[in-house]
Amino acid sequence: MVAGLEMATTRNDRLLLVDDEQSVLSALRRLFRRDGYEVATAANAAAALAQIARRPPHLIICDQRMPGMSGVKLLAQLKRRCPDAVRILLTAYADADAAVAAINEGRIYRFIHKPWNDDELRATVKEALEQRHFEQEDQALTEKVAEQNAELRGLSAELEERVRKRTEQLRDREHELEGGFAEGVRCLVGLLELRDGELAAHSKRVSAWSRGLADQLGMPEDAAFDVEIGSLLHDVGKIGLPGSGLTKAPRRLLGGKDEYLRRHPVDGQAIIHMVTALRMAGFIVRHHHERWDGQGYPDGRRGIAIPIGARIVAIADAYDHGLRGSTGLFGMGERHTPTRLRKGRGSLYDPELVDLFVETRPATTMAEHGVAEVRIPVRKLSPNMVLARNLYDRRGRLVSPEGQVLQLTHIEQLQKLVRAETIAGPVYVYERDPYAVAAGRIGKLRR
Repeated sequence: MVAGLEMATTRNDRLLLVDDEQSVLSALRRLFRRDGYEVATAANAAAALAQIARRPPHLIICDQRMPGMSGVKLLAQLKRRCPDAVRILLTAYADADAAVAAINEGRIYRFIHKPWNDDELRATVKEALEQRHFEQEDQALTEKVAEQNAELRGLSAELEERVRKRTEQLRDREHELEGGFAEGVRCLVGLLELRDGELAAHSKRVSAWSRGLADQLGMPEDAAFDVEIGSLLHDVGKIGLPGSGLTKAPRRLLGGKDEYLRRHPVDGQAIIHMVTALRMAGFIVRHHHERWDGQGYPDGRRGIAIPIGARIVAIADAYDHGLRGSTGLFGMGERHTPTRLRKGRGSLYDPELVDLFVETRPATTMAEHGVAEVRIPVRKLSPNMVLARNLYDRRGRLVSPEGQVLQLTHIEQLQKLVRAETIAGPVYVYERDPYAVAAGRIGKLRR
């Protein structure tokens, strides 16, 4: 069938030939040695078991009819002792029972009748050994893949752990940054408070009104956040004004030319521009005194060239001044302030925004932003509460500033001052830290 085919092997495959007839063993040995195989022979089962113990073969050819132990029984034992060896049964009888037994007990690769055809037998052995090598390579590859998968699972688990730890570190860092942002805003508003308590309170009210109008417009959260913070810090540039400048009305409305006052939007932007998260708010601070007709300051912008956040703050700023008359601007109260605002539509203010503000009058309060004040006795203070107003002693000296995060030592000191009648209670605190409420959004908006 394969006459003339080159059958030489390069793998040094070992064959074990088992037959009780010496002539058969000699014929088989000559047949396979010329193909380059390493050949061992055994005349009975005991000799075959001894050969396997010394040097396990890759393929076994065994005769069925042998004294003492049949080929099927021997191959069954050899399977247990040498499971990787290919097993071929030689038999002179086309015995169905022997074939079934060989398949079930010996798990043979094939059984071949005597007398055999040399070329067919050589081809069968070659094919069997190649299949064995393929199976071993497949098994080795499977084991390698399993090993690599296990290694990858280990690396994946290690990577997940590293990512988890890094995420925790970043989260901690983010909290630190948010806390630092809150402290920064608190510090800036605290500076205003030290210069003029009413000015700082005015800034907080303007922030609430501005955020309300931004929400009415349906602005995206990040833009509304800029409006909220920009309005809270819109007067921060007044820190550098002479003392009298703090109580002057905005000259963009009264027509004056106070150069110090006209610089405060620019100074305010310069103060907060170094904080990356506040840069957009800085543009609102710079332009909140521009006018719709272009007659404002510092850059003389007009119409929609003025950032919308600055147009919002201009309206909220004027509205709060009008309600309270805190800087001598209007002081007309709730009844007349909306009318006065509308007189400025198209000249001072964006006409559409001022109409929306007056018509809807956003019911935005500090409480809606988690910064409502609560009046409580000193004896009921607890750690981490935040003062909502400056606390002065009976001589008018500042004891604790607005924004002070109360710790146990602060509370104990205040209680001593109350007992000494140096200060009178109660005090005002925020239900929630107002600066932390704003900073809580920074992580989502500034990544």
